[in-house]
Amino acid sequence: MKLSKQFKIVTYGIFFVTIFVFLIVNIFQQFNIYKEEVSKETKKYIQIEKSKLKEKVDLFAEQFEYILNNVNAPKKHKIEAFKKIIENYNKHHLDKYIFIDSEKGGILVYPDSKLLGINLLKSNNEKLRKLKEMLIKASHSKEHFIVYEWINPKTGKKELKISYVRHIKHSPYFIGSGIFLNDINKIKNEIKNYYLNEFLDSMVLFLLLILLLTALFYVLLKNIENKLKNDLTVFEKFVRKKKYIKIKSILKNLEI
Repeated sequence: MKLSKQFKIVTYGIFFVTIFVFLIVNIFQQFNIYKEEVSKETKKYIQIEKSKLKEKVDLFAEQFEYILNNVNAPKKHKIEAFKKIIENYNKHHLDKYIFIDSEKGGILVYPDSKLLGINLLKSNNEKLRKLKEMLIKASHSKEHFIVYEWINPKTGKKELKISYVRHIKHSPYFIGSGIFLNDINKIKNEIKNYYLNEFLDSMVLFLLLILLLTALFYVLLKNIENKLKNDLTVFEKFVRKKKYIKIKSILKNLEI
């Protein structure tokens, strides 16, 4: 005797529904972990980059302040000497260049020579005037960080940029450096790809585990089915034997 089809359908149905629910819950949990890790690592990277900007700008600002206030030489010569130091640095760090501007005058140091000497406060472009005002304000603030739109010298396109800007003590100058958010997004995509691969790997392992459990469940169900079949066969033989003995007894009584 075989197990009824209804029993098999119900048993397999309960098993696969349980597995499906477990699979969906696990995928949802793993995806949330993936998003949290990407967010955490991206914030960590941005914080590291901001710390690097601060450290770099503070170092050059202190050097500039020292040269302006302690070196015995004409002010013009001191400014020119420091400009050459920054220009040399920018040649090798175009993506994170340093700029020097004046609160009252024009730009002293910038990778694009076309902007040198231009006072953005006198620009006909209202956005540039406001930007200069924002940079001046940021240079005197406690945070010193500012986000704005500026031309990326590598791409020639306007992009969002976060900069650290610091005022040079006892002077009208301020110095700053920044990183374009597109560069941050590139790193973010690398982080996403790394954790996405980890997520996919974990899903593959999980699916393999599901397949293994399914196979084990099938073997277990088959063993149960075979055992029940054997038990039922034994029971059938027992019943038939009982019937035979009973019939034989009846026939014997009839012969009497």
